[in-house]
Amino acid sequence: MYLEETEPLQYEPPREAWVGWASLTSVLLALAAAAMSFAAAHWGVQAYLCAQRLQGRWADYQALASKVEALHYSRDFFTLHQLLEHKNPKLQEFIEEKLRECDKEAAGLNEGWEHFKVETNELERQGEHYSRRVAGSVRTAFLLFVAVVLAAFGGVGKKKLLWLSSLVLTGIGAISFLGGVLLWF
Repeated sequence: MYLEETEPLQYEPPREAWVGWASLTSVLLALAAAAMSFAAAHWGVQAYLCAQRLQGRWADYQALASKVEALHYSRDFFTLHQLLEHKNPKLQEFIEEKLRECDKEAAGLNEGWEHFKVETNELERQGEHYSRRVAGSVRTAFLLFVAVVLAAFGGVGKKKLLWLSSLVLTGIGAISFLGGVLLWF
């Protein structure tokens, strides 16, 4: 027998299987957390754009309110002249025509007012919807980032409890995400 054959083989102790799973979990959770961060940024932009549209609608509302106020002043002005100038038939006819125009324009503004209310309510509802999406995505991303840290520390430090707690946080994050998805529809 040769000496090389009798030497004991270099033996590496077997790795526990869960350590590999902890490493895989930390990588997958990092990818999921990054995706949720991008989703939160996307919904944040959508909420901002909706707020800008709503702000534009409120500017339109201010213009409409000013126009209605000017219409009331015009109608009051022509009504006052109609009462004071009763001798001139041409002037009376002109004033009556202007009053009819004011009434017609007021009817058109009332239709515009109802349309404005419907659009504004829709934009407010949409803005709240986007805000809920942002909040849900941020909450899920935060839970997943914490789970990544726990899985990484559990795998490196060979602490199975840390890895298992990362799985629990992942489950909570998944429930949070699914709850947010159900609110989207």
